[in-house]
Amino acid sequence: MKEEFQEYPCFTREDFFEELMRQGVACEEAFVISEDIRKGKVQRLYDENKMSKRAEIYRGLPEKFRKVAEQSKYVIPRSEVVNAIILYSLLSFYMKKDSKTYGKIVFQNKKWASEFKEAALIFYK
Repeated sequence: MKEEFQEYPCFTREDFFEELMRQGVACEEAFVISEDIRKGKVQRLYDENKMSKRAEIYRGLPEKFRKVAEQSKYVIPRSEVVNAIILYSLLSFYMKKDSKTYGKIVFQNKKWASEFKEAALIFYK
């Protein structure tokens, strides 16, 4: 799996869509297939028994790309990844520069407290 992911590093649904477009899939079909990948339904929808147009397009894609797609249970949008990076960056900044503000931000909601604290510690290392 590592080798396949190095060749097709798809982290977000936009990555899958862009790769499908690079492979020459029409825009509408690429969108529908990338949405199926995002939802984790690609293996069930495009198995060997299905004879739809999309199933044929999917089976025509490189084997390594299909393995990456089939391993995905749910793929988040790129905007959520960017949002998380910004959030963890701010948290790590306040953790280092102003621990009182960091405490106010993190410990407002106890449910989030342990997650954010661990994430900020990992990010800052």
